[in-house]
Amino acid sequence: MKPAATSVLFAGPFALGTLSAPDGVPFPLPITPDGRALDLPTALGEQVVTIRTLLESWNEEMPRLRALAAVERAVWQPLEGLRVHASVEPRQILQLGLQRTRCVEESA
Repeated sequence: MKPAATSVLFAGPFALGTLSAPDGVPFPLPITPDGRALDLPTALGEQVVTIRTLLESWNEEMPRLRALAAVERAVWQPLEGLRVHASVEPRQILQLGLQRTRCVEESA
């Protein structure tokens, strides 16, 4: 029997995700390999922080995120009980309907 592949979840000190409390508003946060999460908007002192805004200014944000991940006194919380959301919301959703009439005719 072939052994199952080992999944490497982290390639660095943290991963980014978008989570929320069960009835809360989604917010981006760094997640550590030991299962801790940090409320990023609160930690950075910024109201509007999304994964998209972090990615758009990655070169400036990466040093701040690395520093936060290393701070033990930050208000980390366990991942248990948090809901997972799409990390990056799409800017545009495009739909293409070529040959729609023919497809409808074929499926009838």
